[in-house]
Amino acid sequence: NNSPIHSDSWMMFTPTDLLKLYLKEAFAREHIAAPDQKISTWARFRLDLARNRFNILRNSNGGGPFVLREAELFIQPSVLVLQTAWFQDFSNWQIDDFWADLRAAAERLADAESVNARQLSRVLAASVADANSDSLVRVVTALVGAQKDVDELLQTLKQETDKAIRQSLTLQVNTNRQFLDELAAFLDDLSGVDEEPDDAETEEDEDGGPQAPRTRIAAAMTAYTQNLRSQARALLGHRTLGKTTRAGRIEDWIGNRNLPETELRTIGESLQTQAALRLFTNPIRRYMIGIAGRYRRFRRARQAENTWYVSDSISANEVDPLEVDIMLLCVMNAAASLIRDRAIRRDIDESVFATLKDYMGLVRNQIMVDEATDFSPIQLACMGAMANPDIQSFFACGDFNQRVTTWGSRSAEDLTWAIPRIKVRPIQVSYRHSRQLNELATEIVRLCAGETVDVVLPKGVDNEGVPPVLGTDLAEREDVIDWLSRRIIEIEKFTNQLPSVAILVNEESEVGPLADGLKLALADQNLNVVACHEGQFAGQENDIRVFDVQHIKGLEFEAVFFIGVDTLATSRPDLFDKYLYVGATRAATYLGVTCLGAELPEKIESLRSKFKADWR
Repeated sequence: NNSPIHSDSWMMFTPTDLLKLYLKEAFAREHIAAPDQKISTWARFRLDLARNRFNILRNSNGGGPFVLREAELFIQPSVLVLQTAWFQDFSNWQIDDFWADLRAAAERLADAESVNARQLSRVLAASVADANSDSLVRVVTALVGAQKDVDELLQTLKQETDKAIRQSLTLQVNTNRQFLDELAAFLDDLSGVDEEPDDAETEEDEDGGPQAPRTRIAAAMTAYTQNLRSQARALLGHRTLGKTTRAGRIEDWIGNRNLPETELRTIGESLQTQAALRLFTNPIRRYMIGIAGRYRRFRRARQAENTWYVSDSISANEVDPLEVDIMLLCVMNAAASLIRDRAIRRDIDESVFATLKDYMGLVRNQIMVDEATDFSPIQLACMGAMANPDIQSFFACGDFNQRVTTWGSRSAEDLTWAIPRIKVRPIQVSYRHSRQLNELATEIVRLCAGETVDVVLPKGVDNEGVPPVLGTDLAEREDVIDWLSRRIIEIEKFTNQLPSVAILVNEESEVGPLADGLKLALADQNLNVVACHEGQFAGQENDIRVFDVQHIKGLEFEAVFFIGVDTLATSRPDLFDKYLYVGATRAATYLGVTCLGAELPEKIESLRSKFKADWR
């Protein structure tokens, strides 16, 4: 296969670009090469998978049916804590739909005019008769075994219909040498007419069929042959092509310059048989690539039932990031289960397994995840599906109290759902905090989550530090900057050389103005302040760095300042305590907190006694 050698066969996921850069530096200090291909955020990796590998998202060459709307959320807010149930509903629905389509196709083949099709239908119907979500490998293997007979019959029937339609076109051209020129001119007048959606099966697969003709005459030939096929299908289905549609207007133009009705009916019957056969061609690829189309139908059905999705109108071709995740997990679960079959892996170079061989290029001997609780159980399961099935090595670390995403994993049960054989082990020694900050972080969890955190400090280490400091009534930026500059100067007097300092603000728009103002305030001390826009890991170790708090996960600083905690408590009540806990746990010794008003947020007002006004 095309997987890397063992020493390079690893992949690490992080929730933010900032943490990704921090980890790359950490790897570099250990002399370990860690290019972007080995450490990635899930958002970036998801986009590549869905756009370039699994035909879920649209790309310049067509690709899948959907456009990703990163900032949207089309599911009901309550679904954020029910993601595994939502996924399971879709997974069961779509695979039942897949098998139902195959059973219906086998029934159509049983009624076909072709004797060979009727004989083949018995084999195919037996393969899918009792198929369910637990029998994917067995049924797909059986269908792959029938692939040669399906392909041969499909090719024979297609050649027959193509020949009949070409003969009709040849007759028209021989009768009127200007026929194609006249049709091309007529098509030019139809440039603004939309094609009517055709629910009937066509000879084109999910990739969109053949490329568009390059010349006007070639386009006219294609339009004629396609229209005869549309007429044949419509005749067999006892329906008509819409008179105002492109197909209907081409039919009117062609008039009696087509095949007799009996021949059209014969072609329609053959096309119906071909459509049924085509569902059995390359079943692995058809199952995996078809998941996006089945998701669109699932969402439409569930939204009509007011289940899972918002009641507002949703564009049929738009999806939010979490929707992409559940489609990806269906694809990756299927691929992972299939490549666990040794017979399939033995024959992986056969063309029918090309989709799986491409997937094996994603498989790694070691999958690692940092800040795992910021990922949903669906996302973690996607990562787990990339683990080598012979090794199944998956390692993740994180803290449920530090989850700062609304979709993140909330319990050990979420982890074991995503990675069923994972072993969860608590870490109870805090290697970073002073005694004072460890006590503060523990109290934040107790007050906000009602939980007790059993964390101890390492023995034999001097863990004594200083109390955190609190600045209140700092509503104006100038007041915040004045308070910060005085606290930072105090730290440098304690330490002689200023250690690493992070300042956390609540919004990205606050990063630049605060950094600019603080840089002016500290100019006489020759201290450098860096605005880390969009979580970029800018500056040097002893620079004072200003971040939006959402990017701070996983990083470590000697001193951390958390600006406007009362504002955050109002704007993000669902995650306020998580952000505060994260901010408190980023600091090793010095922690400063400011409020716009006079009081701490109600949840933590009882902690005021743990704060001092300054470090002098």
